[in-house]
Amino acid sequence: MLGNAVFLLLTFSTMWLVISLQWGEQRRVRGPSPGLGWLRSMRRHRHEIYLPHMFVAFGGVALFKSLDARMRCGLLYYMAIVLLCWLLGVMVARHFSVPCDRALRKFLFMHERLPMPHHM
Repeated sequence: MLGNAVFLLLTFSTMWLVISLQWGEQRRVRGPSPGLGWLRSMRRHRHEIYLPHMFVAFGGVALFKSLDARMRCGLLYYMAIVLLCWLLGVMVARHFSVPCDRALRKFLFMHERLPMPHHM
């Protein structure tokens, strides 16, 4: 029925979702929106997810094709791949990015002193 317009609909739906979440973030008066913790976590780990997600995605597609799975199961495979990408991103952050960041900051700011406060 919609043909290729489905992709346009999905693109605009995603755009409006991102815009509304940004507006909600700027007007935050009652705390973070419930049920969106997973999305905030993906945003927080976006750099760690970016490169390794291709290994998970290619592996997932190869597994999907080798099992001759039906396209009806595609959404389940997609959700599993997104979950695995997130888990890999969290592991990369926890075991590589954060320790490297701490060590680098410690090394770079080792000799830096805080400015002395001026007493009036």
